[in-house]
Amino acid sequence: MNLKPLILPLITLMSLSSCTLPATTASTWQPFSFNGTGFVPGEREGMPSLWIRDGFIPRTEKMGPEAADIGRLPAKVGAVAGVCYLQTSGGKLADTSGSTPYADEQITIKSASDGVFVTRTDDRGLFIETLYPGEYEFSCRGAGSPARVFEGKTTLVTIRGGKRMVD
Repeated sequence: MNLKPLILPLITLMSLSSCTLPATTASTWQPFSFNGTGFVPGEREGMPSLWIRDGFIPRTEKMGPEAADIGRLPAKVGAVAGVCYLQTSGGKLADTSGSTPYADEQITIKSASDGVFVTRTDDRGLFIETLYPGEYEFSCRGAGSPARVFEGKTTLVTIRGGKRMVD
């Protein structure tokens, strides 16, 4: 059996699970919820959610139709939205979806071309920034997560700022 045609799609799938990509290409607001390890499409009760739309600054709350076109991204920038959290359950053997967000935590954003910026998470561990397109390193409590920001798009970032092993 020739496995060569299966190798590239498998490598691509494995790469996508460990990197940060633009959240959406939608022309309407789409919810993304943090499930304890990453962002997944849809709004889930009890989980922090971000609302994403191409060309607009992300939101942490669902807005009504009267505000659907408010908050456009400035020209030549993209957005990044993310969460900084502590993994509270799991380890090498068990489910790793338990987490606690770091509220009011400092997020350091580093860029080789633009320097260092600092922002803070909200009470649910979420943060939102507008940045010029390029490569960035986002860090919280000594842990980091690289991401690429694209013009007119939102990139979702998760930063696991710590880990409790409970296995």
